[in-house]
Amino acid sequence: MKKYNRKIQLKFRENLFGIRAALSDVSNCLRLGFTQLAYGRNVHTTIKKINRCGDEVLTEAPTGNLHLRNRQPSAALFPPLIPVVDLSKPDSKHQIIKACEEFGFFKVINHGVPMELISRLESEATEFFSLPLCEKEKTGQPKPYGYGNKRIGSNGDVGWVEYLLLTANQDPNLVTENPESFSVVRCLFSQGCFEYYMAAVKKMACEILEMVADGLKIQPRDALSKLMMDEQSDSVFRLNHYPPCPDVLQSLNGDVIGFGEHTDPQIISVLRSNNTSGLQISLRDGSWISVPPDHYSFFVNVGDSLQVMTNGWFKSVKHRVMANSVKSRLSMIYFCGPPLSEKIAPLPCLMRGDQQSLYKEFTWFEYKRFAYTSRDGSWISVPPDQYSFFVNVGDSLQCEARVMANSVKSRLSMIYFCGPPLSEKIAPLPCLMRGDQQSLYKEFTWFEYKRFAYTSRLADNRLMHFEKIAAS
Repeated sequence: MKKYNRKIQLKFRENLFGIRAALSDVSNCLRLGFTQLAYGRNVHTTIKKINRCGDEVLTEAPTGNLHLRNRQPSAALFPPLIPVVDLSKPDSKHQIIKACEEFGFFKVINHGVPMELISRLESEATEFFSLPLCEKEKTGQPKPYGYGNKRIGSNGDVGWVEYLLLTANQDPNLVTENPESFSVVRCLFSQGCFEYYMAAVKKMACEILEMVADGLKIQPRDALSKLMMDEQSDSVFRLNHYPPCPDVLQSLNGDVIGFGEHTDPQIISVLRSNNTSGLQISLRDGSWISVPPDHYSFFVNVGDSLQVMTNGWFKSVKHRVMANSVKSRLSMIYFCGPPLSEKIAPLPCLMRGDQQSLYKEFTWFEYKRFAYTSRDGSWISVPPDQYSFFVNVGDSLQCEARVMANSVKSRLSMIYFCGPPLSEKIAPLPCLMRGDQQSLYKEFTWFEYKRFAYTSRLADNRLMHFEKIAAS
């Protein structure tokens, strides 16, 4: 048996020499970290493309690329209750801290935002999304602000969604490439509709951040809130509209993703939606739970920046939106961002004893630029093919893979992991550094990384370790 296994390994290694030569010209390996190889002696000449969800759909799929298709793991059987914070209660700061530690997410009641403002904006937003496409497109393409349809961001990700993205800055000319789109928006919405609503939500968000500061004993009390009160604050406001998804698409593809799995890069984000379900959050164990809609309340997400500033004490929450086959869903999100030049790093007052910083310092501009070119975290199924091989690029591109159990048949897989010598030093190749581009990772040996990698499940967690301890 050992001799037979040895022959299989040798055959894999023989094919890998051809694969290495071919991969230098395979663009989808650079973008996806994954490709399929047809079986055969000349295996390296028969590479074919596997599209990821968010670029194009699989060639075997029966429908177009208007939505993210994904059979997701089922939500927890007895999911925990979403934390509820009553801002009128004296112990609300302790409730916020507990919710941020355990979930990175909570529901806010008695928030002080007038319902007439909420209802007015929801009504006008509904009217806007009911307009013909040509009218909505007059607000301009999202560069980054304006109207978008299906395509989410600049990375080719798609969803069952249309949206309007606006700056929350008082002077849109400071931060947008297409300020003319705002004059069109002002014509389509009544005077003061956005301004009054955003001012009320901004006030609530500042109150929450100051409660966070109180609960964590951060001084001064406005250390977090002043970042979004700054005139140069890079806060943004987004209206998302998820139309009803036809039953035929649901039946063909299982669950339809309205907006794929992601975390918000800002400090916090404040969400409010109509009474249609769809929002889901990921728990610490990786399971997903649905968030019951409540159009009288707001929901708050911990963002990546707050995770860094608390040195990992709080965790940004992964969330996604599932399409609804019956009713449309409208959500309004205020993303609380710092000024572009603001340096993001763990707050010294939260470092205990000889605790080290888990993150190196970076500016919000640097992180934002990186965050919005990252993939949206959605999953796609890979059609099985017993005559082919599949190649994963390693942690250098973070192509995460998982296997779902089959209720009918057993599954057998054979994997050859191509590792370097234990003493090999892993670092960015100098020939790939462009201009004055800096290395994102410090040099480490394969032995160091391997020892750490097999105590952590996810690529982003593993590689983050080497980003964290990188020299400033």
